[in-house]
Amino acid sequence: MFPSSTGAGWQSASTASAVGQISCIYPIELSFRLARALGRYKLTRQSLWLKSINQTELSEKMSAILTSLNQISPDKGLLLNLEGQGAKQVYRAMQLILPASLEFTGRNRRPPLDPVNALLSLGATGLYQQAILSLCSRGLDCYAGVFHAPCHGRASLACDLTDCFRPELEAFVVDLFIRNIINKSHFSWRKKVKCVLNRDGQRIWYPLWYRFSKQVEKKMGVTTLKWALGALGALGAEGWVRS
Repeated sequence: MFPSSTGAGWQSASTASAVGQISCIYPIELSFRLARALGRYKLTRQSLWLKSINQTELSEKMSAILTSLNQISPDKGLLLNLEGQGAKQVYRAMQLILPASLEFTGRNRRPPLDPVNALLSLGATGLYQQAILSLCSRGLDCYAGVFHAPCHGRASLACDLTDCFRPELEAFVVDLFIRNIINKSHFSWRKKVKCVLNRDGQRIWYPLWYRFSKQVEKKMGVTTLKWALGALGALGAEGWVRS
């Protein structure tokens, strides 16, 4: 059992977790191994989703990307490129199965231009906030990331954790549109550009989001516990990202 969040036991474990985390992140070879494991986890989950919606050709492309990921030299640039290629397969699948009326042509943000991107961005923001809380509850430094490099003003490890659950968010959002639970009528456009949920859409989205986020919250708790134990040395470096 993880130490209580109060008292000296928790403080000692929290400090040890933070020290262990930093020792895993900054050796280049170990940091790359962890980043590649995170990328592999995300791409594998996305590949399974592509298979579940019978997108065989895109799933095969994802398998090729995963093979390349396992073979590349320690280069974060190559890793990011492969992660981006994987995301393109997912967005292509969305284009093929979502109603044309949604006008989804790929990922865009700040601002989101269509209903699909509006919910992907809204959901990602929610996951990011959950990730920060979950990491801090385990005594981990949410700003010291592995896949996402530390950056001023960004909780990079929270971004890493969010990415682990992005495939679930993508599947959740697509399902809402496919089942017509949410559709284009539930959105409006600010200044004819930024797409946002209108009041009717909010009344539908937030109860569904609450149930989804509670499921993710439990899974995040398990994942961050593994990461904290990995940082403490109980599982070793690969323990950070075992499912």
